[in-house]
Amino acid sequence: MMQTKIWKDNSQGKARRQGATASWVAVVLVAFFLVLGGPAAEGGERHLVGYGEKISIHTNGSARVETTVMLDGVTDRTLLLPLNYLWVEQIQARIKGTGEVLPAAIAAVDGIDYLRVELSNIASPQGGVLLISFRDPAYLLWKNAGPRDHGLYRWKSEFRNTSPFTIDAYEMEVVLPKGFAVFQIQKSAPALRKNVPEPPYTFYRDQDGDHIRIRTRGITLGKECFVEYTFAEKKRSHGLLIGGLAAILALLYFFRDTFKETGNGS
Repeated sequence: MMQTKIWKDNSQGKARRQGATASWVAVVLVAFFLVLGGPAAEGGERHLVGYGEKISIHTNGSARVETTVMLDGVTDRTLLLPLNYLWVEQIQARIKGTGEVLPAAIAAVDGIDYLRVELSNIASPQGGVLLISFRDPAYLLWKNAGPRDHGLYRWKSEFRNTSPFTIDAYEMEVVLPKGFAVFQIQKSAPALRKNVPEPPYTFYRDQDGDHIRIRTRGITLGKECFVEYTFAEKKRSHGLLIGGLAAILALLYFFRDTFKETGNGS
């Protein structure tokens, strides 16, 4: 699903091409120098205590991405954040509470594209909450997603940490296009494990539509978090009810030993 695509950086008015393979090689090289204790490792390991993304997908395939970054312990005056979207436009950044607007743009460093936010205009970033929003005009490629058997679409929402920070707590929330319902989670990282009854992801429905939420901890440089899911138009989802019930029964069967142990322990 990761492809080489063209996106436009509106802040500089230039068209760029981002190759997923080349970017990944660059991340590996940065990680190598960090291990060796090169220039990128000066000052020791740095952390972002909290990082969240909400991806609201529209029926035309575009998405609005809202990112929340906890700035506790951050001393950088220029913040380089991971960028996992091939098309980016309408970037806005501000401090929660004060509403102070900050300069933000795409920046390429050592062959890797980052979301750069300037914090030099604020007195101290520590303890603040940074809010960033932008638009991806072609986040969901419908032709690649489906429809497949029984009218199901399949997509993968992913995050890879390309920044010099270790992200202590990360959360991704995906909001499906209106008129579509979650059918099943196919894969995820962190993965569903037999010895852990509580899955790393949840899904629910509200007035905005169907939501998928996944959480993880300790995302170091090069590590990822993703969720791959199937979904369908709501008018078709009723016809898939039997399949959904079968998936629930399969899940119960998968955890049958865990439930037995819990029951014996009580």
